[in-house]
Amino acid sequence: WQKHAQGRKTIVFCPSVKMAEEWAAEWRNQGVAAGCIHGELDDDKRRQLLADHSDGKLRVLTSVQVLTEGYDDPTVSCSIHARRYGSAGGWIQTNGRGVRASPGKKNCVVIDLHGSVYLWGTPDSDRFYSLDGRAIRTGDGSEAIRQCKVCQRIVSMALSRLL
Repeated sequence: WQKHAQGRKTIVFCPSVKMAEEWAAEWRNQGVAAGCIHGELDDDKRRQLLADHSDGKLRVLTSVQVLTEGYDDPTVSCSIHARRYGSAGGWIQTNGRGVRASPGKKNCVVIDLHGSVYLWGTPDSDRFYSLDGRAIRTGDGSEAIRQCKVCQRIVSMALSRLL
């Protein structure tokens, strides 16, 4: 985060309340305004955390199953995935928190700590949906992804041919 996304409004998707609280505390120890939101908080506290993140008082917000769907703050420009995803849907939804367009926003940094991109594709991958009960699929297999050995960036092979 310090190397690729410092200063960006960030959401961290965590697997447990304990981890989310520890990570928010670590950011605060490093001088970064951070909060932790999860389902065990009362509604007033949750509203305050969301307002503080929305208006920039909090740079980082760690979350446990609260901001996964329906949360809309287009100024979020970094998502950190500190948990695994058991489905493409969860991966797509959480990435959606950061990839919304906003005036002046050029991109979103996605930091995937568990390699979900290798299972579910990049956030901008073409997807195939079925009405006959088949799971969401990514591309037709021609959209293989690779990781740069120098900068660690993940790129689709189709995109890397254009660079």
